[in-house]
Amino acid sequence: MIIVLLGTLADCINFPEIEDYVKDKSVFLIEELGLLLLSGIPSEDTLSGVVRFLKSSELEKSLRSAFKEIFETVGRKHIRIEGK
Repeated sequence: MIIVLLGTLADCINFPEIEDYVKDKSVFLIEELGLLLLSGIPSEDTLSGVVRFLKSSELEKSLRSAFKEIFETVGRKHIRIEGK
């Protein structure tokens, strides 16, 4: 899921673009973010299959929980998110 989220944040609009993004950024994702790609880079079909079986309500709960934890860690500081 982190791959789909990162690809989406990088303006990828479909699974083939996300797959290409991961191929292009694999060194950064592995070395800087510590992403483990034990089975290699997932194909667009694998990414699509994973997302297809997600329940949107469960994904929303997970994202809200993750962001709540981030905000509690950061405190009341401003978080800048800049795009292209």
